[in-house]
Amino acid sequence: MLFLALRNLLRRRLRSGLTALGVAIGTAAFLVIVTTVDGLLLEAQEGVDALGTDISLVQAGATVPWLSHLSPADLDRIALLPGVSVATPVVVGLTRLDARSRFIVFGVAPDSQLMRRAEIVDGRPPASGNEIVIGAFAAGRLGLVPGDRVELMRRELDVVGIYRTGRALLDAGAIVDIPLAQALFNLGDRVSLVFLDLRDPANAAALLETIATEMPELDAAASDVFTDSIQRIGMVRQYGRQMAVLAFLIAALGVCNTLAMNLSERTREIAILRAIGWRRWRIAATVVMETLLLVAIGVALSLPLSELTLAALNGQDSLGFVPSDVPSAALPGGVVLAAVTGFLLSLIPLVHSLRVRTAVALRS
Repeated sequence: MLFLALRNLLRRRLRSGLTALGVAIGTAAFLVIVTTVDGLLLEAQEGVDALGTDISLVQAGATVPWLSHLSPADLDRIALLPGVSVATPVVVGLTRLDARSRFIVFGVAPDSQLMRRAEIVDGRPPASGNEIVIGAFAAGRLGLVPGDRVELMRRELDVVGIYRTGRALLDAGAIVDIPLAQALFNLGDRVSLVFLDLRDPANAAALLETIATEMPELDAAASDVFTDSIQRIGMVRQYGRQMAVLAFLIAALGVCNTLAMNLSERTREIAILRAIGWRRWRIAATVVMETLLLVAIGVALSLPLSELTLAALNGQDSLGFVPSDVPSAALPGGVVLAAVTGFLLSLIPLVHSLRVRTAVALRS
């Protein structure tokens, strides 16, 4: 049956090849979307964990940190919160250095704990004025070294160092002084978020409850401001998977159409097989085998296709969060989706093949 199914598909090589390519594109779309969304959430969580802070505060309703604005009055109230050891304001802005290289700019005080946690691998930390340090990932992508000058938001800045944190999302950005960041993004005297270090981290839950009650204009999260911001629009992951499934269903309909056309052209052949003693289950098994072969070829092609897509995204405007490889955890979902959907859609041509009446088909 395997040989017969393969021979049937090879009768229309172009049609079968394009159908398998459609399955490959649909499956690759599923894998790429799932990988990029999960990669974003993972890098965001690990990036903030690397900062080692206890609580982060942003403006209520801000879906991403660079849309959050905290006023000096907010900072004064935050400084009076009980149990706070250090309150570190941070400015976050999203911009570009050229037409394709988008990255995050962090504005922090030169003597802050966050600045000290970034390892300067070349040059020195930024001081006040028009000085900037570039993350190792961004510096490698843009070919920047200490001593270069860059134009950022129509302002000439001196690259004085390269830093590394080990987290792609952070290393794909840049760090400047807070006043410079405020000027670059027209924030006035406002900041984007505040990291709180507590005298006793065990009191974090009580402080979060206090902030929720007394400062409803702020959103507080325990050590995961980026992840919390992204997960507040948790439909990102769900929407991504829905779009991926839709892309695959479109490809799967192509499989169904191909099989239906193949079987329609082979109605007399099926009738002859029935006449010489082939049972219905054997014909049905051959049809299912053709479907599974198309799906298997498509899934096999989807792996290198998804790897190439991820590599292209990584070299463009990914902010460093797109993994370079499809994680093993995403593969079973793509394979199962392809197999189940392909089998279900094979039922339509399968029913057609089983309903062929031998005598009528031979006379037609």
